[in-house]
Amino acid sequence: LPMSPPTKPTRGTVRRTLSLPSSLKSRWCERSILLAILVVLANHWYLAVRHTATTVVVSTPGAANHAKKSRRFSHNKDIDRDRHHDYPLLASLSSFLGDMKISQDPARSPGQDPSVKIAKAANHSVHYGYENVKSSNFKSISKDEEKNTKSDSRSVADSNQNQSPPKSSSQNNKNDYDTPLQDKGSHILSPMCGGCHHAFRDRRDEHTDCYSFMKRKKNKLKLDSMLDAALVVGGADRDSIASNVRGNIADHVIEGCEVCNLDQCWKRLLPPDHDHSTKNATKKKRYLTKYWRYDETSPKFTNPTTLYLSSIPESLRVPPSRYHDIENYLMEIYKNETIIEIPTNNDKNNNHGEAMLVPILMEYNPGLAPIPDKMKYPIGTLPTEAAYLVSLRVTPANNCFPREVYKNIPKELNEAVYHTTTNHLGLALLDENYIMIPGYDAVIDMDVQLGVKRKVRVNEGEVKGLTGEPAFMDYRLFTLGDDIYLHANADLVVVSTLDLATRGSDNESGRDEEEKKNEENEENSNKSEDTDDMKSSNTDAETDEKEEDRPFVLKNLYGGGKLQVTLQHPFNTIWSGGSKGKNYALFTIPTNDLLKTSSDSNHAGNYSLPIFAEIEINSPHHKVQQIIPSQYQQISRKITNVRQRRNPRLDPMMKRSMLTVGDVHESNSTLPLPSFFNVDEVWFPGKFAFKDFNHGGACCISFSAEELLGDSIMQHNHRDGLSEYPWGNHPSLHVGIAHTHVQWKRWYMDKTKEKEVELLPHTHYVSLIYAFDPFPPFEIRARSGYFCLGFANPVDPTHANGSAEPERGTFNPHTPLTRNRKLRQNNETFECPQMQYVSSFIQKVGDPSKTVIGYGLNDCTPRLVEVAKSEIGRLLFPDVWEMVLEDESQ
Repeated sequence: LPMSPPTKPTRGTVRRTLSLPSSLKSRWCERSILLAILVVLANHWYLAVRHTATTVVVSTPGAANHAKKSRRFSHNKDIDRDRHHDYPLLASLSSFLGDMKISQDPARSPGQDPSVKIAKAANHSVHYGYENVKSSNFKSISKDEEKNTKSDSRSVADSNQNQSPPKSSSQNNKNDYDTPLQDKGSHILSPMCGGCHHAFRDRRDEHTDCYSFMKRKKNKLKLDSMLDAALVVGGADRDSIASNVRGNIADHVIEGCEVCNLDQCWKRLLPPDHDHSTKNATKKKRYLTKYWRYDETSPKFTNPTTLYLSSIPESLRVPPSRYHDIENYLMEIYKNETIIEIPTNNDKNNNHGEAMLVPILMEYNPGLAPIPDKMKYPIGTLPTEAAYLVSLRVTPANNCFPREVYKNIPKELNEAVYHTTTNHLGLALLDENYIMIPGYDAVIDMDVQLGVKRKVRVNEGEVKGLTGEPAFMDYRLFTLGDDIYLHANADLVVVSTLDLATRGSDNESGRDEEEKKNEENEENSNKSEDTDDMKSSNTDAETDEKEEDRPFVLKNLYGGGKLQVTLQHPFNTIWSGGSKGKNYALFTIPTNDLLKTSSDSNHAGNYSLPIFAEIEINSPHHKVQQIIPSQYQQISRKITNVRQRRNPRLDPMMKRSMLTVGDVHESNSTLPLPSFFNVDEVWFPGKFAFKDFNHGGACCISFSAEELLGDSIMQHNHRDGLSEYPWGNHPSLHVGIAHTHVQWKRWYMDKTKEKEVELLPHTHYVSLIYAFDPFPPFEIRARSGYFCLGFANPVDPTHANGSAEPERGTFNPHTPLTRNRKLRQNNETFECPQMQYVSSFIQKVGDPSKTVIGYGLNDCTPRLVEVAKSEIGRLLFPDVWEMVLEDESQ
């Protein structure tokens, strides 16, 4: 055949051009290659009928690396030629090409030439140096290799935050167990052991999930069902495993997958004397596991209360009459950046610099703390009926309305609502029934008064700086000893101590001088140049310590005619979490556990009450740092600049690194299995629908063993005869509430994945309860399954007409809006908000048998509920037959 000279490859058809080495540039070799290609093309019609998808690929070092990364190619050099008995021509071609050596560089020696491989890559373009040919498809890898390649492809896709989307609904509900799943409405029954689908050989490596190992064993060993595969990887006895599994059973056991053993997994739940007999003496006893819906496992509560800050002006609230056309209302009130007026901090009539592009305010995410007796009359000046102080996030940013609303409005308006720098601190005094005391609720623009709000600049009539990261977010309160600590998420977590008083009282007369000093500081701050934001302070810490650390009286932006709030000292920053961190819980430990803390606690000076900050809950370890909130040391700008979020005006605050005692305590033991299991394990086996690492949340309350277990369950749980309690010999645990959510992944941007997005929409929240030792290293001893907290009654209690239990407190008109967004998963809708953020968890004042949970609903409204300690214990240590297992024979 006449040969044309080599042509330049067409742009975009192939990444590398391959040329034949000189040793192979003979007419016979060239004709043989073309003849082989013609044979492949001649068989294309046959392969199309067989629906195969394998092609001829000439590999080079670059192509091989590309193949390794994408996992689209087979990594096995040995071709399973036995499978070519139906394709004799292709078998011959495969053999011929498999023995050829093609080099990227003609100067390279034949020993260095990569071999031609047969790989799975449908319609892949191959360039041979002379012309571009689209090869036909044929099968050349074994069935087992194909299964493993699919599995490997899934693993690699999961490895870079671009996880493969979930299967379609019909595929996702397909039963791999060869046993029908029983949908009981509130839960699903499955023969698979609870926790098996979320078990890992190495929890730090998401590619080692036991479910994938089970699928591979099922295919490799030709097992009948996934239940048989679970027995194999879980290390079941020989007589329980299918007879066609040959060789040493121990070779197939996967470390970390013991929970999948159907013959053993229930033994950790039932007492040794439980009757496991069956009608068939040769059949081992097994049980069905319950997988619960999230809205069926929430704790039972009483006295639900919604909160409403009357101090927020009505002009800054969305009128209920405009809920139905909120898009138009937002457009009407939107203030273009070119026309908005910027008030000054020293102009009291202009509310200390308050300026918003979208002038609306919502309150949510309540932080609750008991008021110490020293602040109440007759020792202090607060009214005696004051039982709690509540903090609220007050901001235009909200999720009250359906997601489509924010998609339909202009981008600049969306930015003005969602990414506003306005995040005020709302504070109010509550009585023992969680009712706000008139005159004692206020909204405070703390960031403006402290001079840390992002600089607002006016350039040629255009305003900059009203959108972006706020200086403070998600305020929370903790009463430890006789002090109330204010926690805020800034670039990092910052903490100060609050003092509360009644305005006009005798104790307030001495504060006038402090207020004058505050005003002088504000005026000096306003005179500073923009470049000062980027400069570090050169003030000597020792000489100015008294001046810097004096109390700071906060002014009320709205309301609060009777409430006076003072920061006892400037905010100090917790750096124990590294360059990022938020939502740390502060707690102390019982007096009788002080001896169990680190020996370094002797260096805490005069600080008698040890205080700890919970840095991480389970990522993958529980991390806790002992801190001294009122003391700090100056650190260099070089250290502070490494933080991931950076507002330059916060630099002085970030340099005040809070003093710590000893190193961070890090738990050692393996995280316990959930006390009950949820439907996501059945719907999405082998992957976590929600982030595996949980976040705070709210913590901590001390629970005794009796409060957690109850008298009857305590006796029932004495199984091993070695420990007094299921978790050990200590008679109490600290308990907190964490949250997790469906994390956004890159594939959510793919418009062709709409069905997958519907199966697993991102930013949907659930909560869980966890318990840990009240002494270092603070090992986590128990955790519940997931649950969601419900909606508030959308009806004004004054017009309830007995339709439902009315909410206590003042009705919040935004309450009905929270139902615009519900938790969804696997095309199921749950009766709870898409976002429920638990921001406080404390013991009820005057009743140690009850707790109070405060949470925000869809970044829209706040709510408080009372939950008995026994109910918390029921979720952490549930009755096995009520929450976990069901007898298969029944």
